[in-house]
Amino acid sequence: MKKNLFKTAFMATFALMGAVLISCSGGPSAESLAKEAIAEAEEKAPLTEVPVFGTYQSVVDQRGKAKHFLRDKVDGLKEETQDDHVKNINILKEGLALIDTAYNQKIAEVANKIDGTEIKVEFNQKQISAASAKLKNSPSNRQFSIAYDITLTKPLAYKHNMINWKLFDANGQEITAMALSLEDLGDIGTVTDSKVNVKCPISTHVTNLDHLFVEFTGY
Repeated sequence: MKKNLFKTAFMATFALMGAVLISCSGGPSAESLAKEAIAEAEEKAPLTEVPVFGTYQSVVDQRGKAKHFLRDKVDGLKEETQDDHVKNINILKEGLALIDTAYNQKIAEVANKIDGTEIKVEFNQKQISAASAKLKNSPSNRQFSIAYDITLTKPLAYKHNMINWKLFDANGQEITAMALSLEDLGDIGTVTDSKVNVKCPISTHVTNLDHLFVEFTGY
């Protein structure tokens, strides 16, 4: 009986010592630090929503914050030996990969959610009788485009007409302007006597887009 009690006590003590040694020598894992960094980013950089791109850019920015917080946490780890240095480098690499995995899924979900969002369109009424635009997501190359459906007031006079867009934010400030020759549409658009349909790629740097203006030059 005493032998069994001694054995039980010894095993419990051994297990406790093992836990202490692991705690002291192992330190935090890449997974735990990545989770802490994500939680901190969610707290300090909460998501905000804009009219067309929803929370897309906000999620991308939050991912950047999470990586920044992870680097700060890894910088604070013990680094007394070369082994510590190598270990911390590996923790950082693994942690960054975990953050990317977590946020890539979030970003894909937001991109799918905003696919097909209607964009307000203003246009030159002498040239265009109706126009609509939708945001389109291209998951294969992680790009966005705007699909335009334009009804003309009369046929275009020349094939070298240019279609011009101006993109504005919610305050009416111009974000960027684009132009494209109708001769160069290729497989991104079609032109008939009454309609112009174009699917034009755009940069994710215009995620504050609220509305746009379209017209033709050389009409």
